[in-house]
Amino acid sequence: MRLACLFLSLIFSAGSFASSPVVALSPVEPLVPVDCSSIIEFLDDEVMALSHTASFGESCVTIETLVHFGSDGMAEELDAEGNVLGSFAYTVTEVGGQCALASTVSDCEVQLLSFNGDESAMIMSLNGAEATLTPTVCPFPPELGDVSVTAVPTALTNADGALSLQVTGGTPISIELTGINGSQDASFPLPGDVDGVLAGYYNVTALDADDCESEAVTVMVPYALCCDCGVSDTDSDGICDDSDNCTDKSASNYADPANAPCITD
Repeated sequence: MRLACLFLSLIFSAGSFASSPVVALSPVEPLVPVDCSSIIEFLDDEVMALSHTASFGESCVTIETLVHFGSDGMAEELDAEGNVLGSFAYTVTEVGGQCALASTVSDCEVQLLSFNGDESAMIMSLNGAEATLTPTVCPFPPELGDVSVTAVPTALTNADGALSLQVTGGTPISIELTGINGSQDASFPLPGDVDGVLAGYYNVTALDADDCESEAVTVMVPYALCCDCGVSDTDSDGICDDSDNCTDKSASNYADPANAPCITD
């Protein structure tokens, strides 16, 4: 849905709702100026889910879209992936003792703004029709692609492992490693290389500035020399590998002081 006059004209004129001019009634007594600062703060730099239920003949349809209210007086309609469908200049102003959302570049009718009961959402009204603006939580989180080990730690306590990964969406500021089975947590700023990793099991996530996380990818970072040949080399192949459970912190031979580097004759 591409929005023309500001971003609600289509919604409020859809279906059985007829568009008609707002008639301003002169108050008997002068109105006390209303403070719209809390509403401006509510909208400031937020991505809002806009929802409106309209009647189309015998059908009742809920229209939904996303709107980003920028701090610069510009609003953007977004699709589900965060792509911009249209941009609109807006202002929050006082109209007849109430706060209203209006266009700064056209003669479109203003839409009155008010908080809902617990001030968790905004109600927008025009000619008896209402729409709800609800702040979204992490609408476009980072997307983490494949994670692979590019450098294996040379010992259990050596933080010289490295990871290669792809971030295919969002704008992450860091890569977070959450240890499994007792492995240490770690954080690596982006942009930058993810190196200095200890051996262990980790859930890897990308984190953005709003603390929105990607889905986790599990990775095992082995260390090269951890098995005593013939003792902790459980599959007796002379190689320290995943089959020996050397990187599993729950395994009985993990970090055993008796373990020595595997030696081949």
